Amino acid sequence: RGMTQNPGSPVDAVWPGKNRWILLLGSLALISLAIVGWTILRREDARVNPKILVPAPLLIQLDTPRGANPRYHVGERLNLNIQISEDGYLYCYYRDEDNKIARIYPNRYTPDSYLRAGQNITIPGPNAGFSIEFGQAGQQAEVLCLASQHEMGMKLPTKLKVTDLEPMSVASLEEVMQTFQAIDASLAYHRLRLAIIDK
Repeated sequence: RGMTQNPGSPVDAVWPGKNRWILLLGSLALISLAIVGWTILRREDARVNPKILVPAPLLIQLDTPRGANPRYHVGERLNLNIQISEDGYLYCYYRDEDNKIARIYPNRYTPDSYLRAGQNITIPGPNAGFSIEFGQAGQQAEVLCLASQHEMGMKLPTKLKVTDLEPMSVASLEEVMQTFQAIDASLAYHRLRLAIIDK
């Protein structure tokens, strides 16, 4: 008649348990393969798409005790407050009412152009041996500050390698800015216009 299984026979007691173990082992094997495959894909993705660390942008904060749009009377003197957002090198130029341009930072009293992030400086500064005094009403003066993560002084052309606090042979602050940008296109800059009025 063939083999028949009686309820409660040894065959019923053994084979269902084996089937469960086989299913369990098979499931564990599939999970292990999935984990290994995911790990390999992650490693491949890391090789193909490595993380690129983008440096924070360099920013200049430039203002005066009278704010960012200052007005001065004839005979008053200029004081600047400056800081940069990241470690870098700072260069500042001043155009007076007669359109004469001079480098005011770094200078002979503060010769190092390097600043730490968040470090605040003042120009001329408490120990400076010079001052910037306004003499002509109805005119505008202007300050241009540039900051780079690279030292720029040695890379500048001869026309900008002149004595600090002395008039330079440049036509405008735009020319100064373009000269710097030709060396470092990623540098930051800030311009501050100063209105001069009668006493």
